[in-house]
Parts: sequence; C-alpha cells; structure tokens
Amino acid sequence: MGLFLFFSCSEKDEEPTAVNFTVFFESVCSETFSRLCVSQDEFIRLREIFEDNQNEGDLECLPVTVTDLDGTIHEGFLRGLSSTGADIPCIQELDIL
Repeated sequence: MGLFLFFSCSEKDEEPTAVNFTVFFESVCSETFSRLCVSQDEFIRLREIFEDNQNEGDLECLPVTVTDLDGTIHEGFLRGLSSTGADIPCIQELDIL
C-alpha cells in the first residue's frame, strides 16, 4: 500500500496533480461501513496507525476517530485506505450495507 506521486519536467511550471484520499471505515456498533474523504494530513496520520497495527492481526478491534473534509468527526474501526489521482474523485458515502 503506498502513495504514488508522479512529477514531470518541462520548461513551463505545471500545476501539481491533485490526489484524493479515501478511508474505509466501519461505524461503531453497526454492520455498515463508510467511505470517507479526508485531507492528506489525515490520510498520513491514519496510514501510520494502520501500518503500526497491521501486524497485530486484529485491526477489527482498533477504534479510531477520522475527520472528513467537511470537518465532521467519525468514530469507528479503520478498515482500509486508498489514494487516487485527480481523475478518480473521492465520493463520500456513509452507512453502506
């Protein structure tokens, strides 16, 4: 799992490619999960938590809080992380069955 950034060189300054960050998140006391769009800083923070605990084998019991792009704080269990290029936008979805 990694974050890939691509750079190209030219005589003109190019706009950096936007990267979207998605967190897959299970709600506390629920059988649903959510897809949350987060900032790069929040993504890095959660990735470090995920990497530090993935060898423990029990991420299902690792409660975390996640702040989405709207500033809403969600509490639940981290299920996964993903980063994509600007051509694949993050679409936030809450309480997916």
